[in-house]
Amino acid sequence: MSDFYDRILDIAREFMDREDELPPFRSPTQLHQQIDLRLKPEGRSVDEVLHNLREVMLATPSSSSHRFLNQLFGGREEVAVGAEMLAAVANTSMYTYKAGAVQILIENEVVARLASIVGYESYEGI
Repeated sequence: MSDFYDRILDIAREFMDREDELPPFRSPTQLHQQIDLRLKPEGRSVDEVLHNLREVMLATPSSSSHRFLNQLFGGREEVAVGAEMLAAVANTSMYTYKAGAVQILIENEVVARLASIVGYESYEGI
């Protein structure tokens, strides 16, 4: 499995290394012809999946560039990206303390901080 994750990280690095560049414009028809998006009943091999993921990332404009400014976001915070990746790897459900443990405590800290920012003296979870 390590080789798979190495290859995924290579795709992510390639995407992040070009985040200030726009991919060449391709129409939906061109993209559909260049990337095999069909849902095959038999599934796909790991190599096919990785190839398609790379093609998807190459066709995706980066909204994480510091040149991309939106009313909601602009740029990328490495710590946030890393934490998001590890959260996906942990695949933790947070519906009970038994399943979520420390993530529940983190959520409680965030909710407490947000409540204090807006002046709430009493509050509950999200």
